[in-house]
Amino acid sequence: MILFRQYSYIALLIFICTACSSAGSRVAGETASAQPITVPATAAASVTVAEPTATQAPPLVPTVVAQPATEQASALPLATIVQMHNIMLEIGEAARNQCSAVIFAASLANQGNVTLAGTLTFDAAGNSAYAPTPTDHLSLIEATGLESKFFVNKFDGLNRESAQGFLQDDHYIDCHWRSEYSDLHVASARVGDQQEVQIQGWVSDAGRRLEAALTRQTTDKFDIGTTAKHESYSLLSGSTRLDGLEITVKQETEYTLIDTVAQNKETFTLSWGQDNHQYELREGYWQAVFRDGVRIEDDFWQAGGALLRNGDLYGELQLQTPPGLVQLVLSMPNEIVVLREWQ
Repeated sequence: MILFRQYSYIALLIFICTACSSAGSRVAGETASAQPITVPATAAASVTVAEPTATQAPPLVPTVVAQPATEQASALPLATIVQMHNIMLEIGEAARNQCSAVIFAASLANQGNVTLAGTLTFDAAGNSAYAPTPTDHLSLIEATGLESKFFVNKFDGLNRESAQGFLQDDHYIDCHWRSEYSDLHVASARVGDQQEVQIQGWVSDAGRRLEAALTRQTTDKFDIGTTAKHESYSLLSGSTRLDGLEITVKQETEYTLIDTVAQNKETFTLSWGQDNHQYELREGYWQAVFRDGVRIEDDFWQAGGALLRNGDLYGELQLQTPPGLVQLVLSMPNEIVVLREWQ
C-alpha cells in the first residue's frame, strides 16, 4: 500500500536527530513502571512532505566516527566516566531517529511504499537511488561510501509529515543499527504521555569501544491554558562500559517549563571500579533555572553529593562560580573536575 505521497524526499533528510534532554512530571523517587510499553499497530495515514529547502542531503548516520587509537591512558578521565550514560543515551536516540529518517527517505524514493528493506544510495549531490535488495534489512550507502545497515523489527505508529513527527506521536520502532563502527539495538515506544527507550550494544569512537545496556522511561504532560506548561519526568537505569570499565547508573530527571521559565533537577547514583578501587557517586544532584535561556534566581542553583572511594569520602559534588559561569564540579583532595558549565 502506498502510504507516502511522492514529493521530494530531501525535506525529510533535513531532520537532524536531537536527543531529548528534558524529562518528566512525576515526583522524584516515584518508580516508573518496569514493563515495556507496547504500542498497537495503528491505521496507516498519508504523509504530507513539505517542499525541499535544500538540495544537499545531510549525513543520516549518527556522528560516531572511528579514529586511529592513540596512546591508551592508564585511567579514564573522571568527567568521561560520570557522563558516559548521557553520551550513550544521546547516541542511542540519534540511532533511533536516524533509523526512522532512513525509513521515510527509502519509502519516498520507493514510490511512496513503506520500505523496511532494500538499499538506499546517495550521490555527492544528495540524489538517491533505491534497489529492492537485500530483503532482510535496509542498507544506507552514503556518497562517502560508508554503509550502515538498519534491521527493522517493528515500525508502527501514526505516519505524519516527517520522521520527527512519527516519533513525537504514538509509535513503536525497534531497530538494529550495524556498521563498521557500530552494533546498536534501539527500541522506542510511546503511548500518550508515556515513552520508553531501550538501548543495547556498542559503538567505536577514537579507537575506544563504548557499550550500553540502558532503559529510559519518561512521562510528559502538557497544559496549554492561560499559561503554557510542560512537565516531564524520566528514570534512566542500567549500565555502560568504556574499554572494559563498567559503570552502573540510576538517574532521575525532572523538568518544568512555564511560559519562558525552565527549571531542571537531576539526581543520580553511579558506581564503578577502577585501578583496584571501588567508587560510588552517591545521591548526586544539581538543579538550575532559566528564563528565555538566561540564568536566573542564583539562590535556586544548587548541587550536592558524595564521591566515595572504597567506602571512604573522597570528593564532593559542588557548584562553583568563576566570572560569568556556573560550573558543576567534583572537588577532590588533589583535583577539581568540571562536569558541566553554564554561562
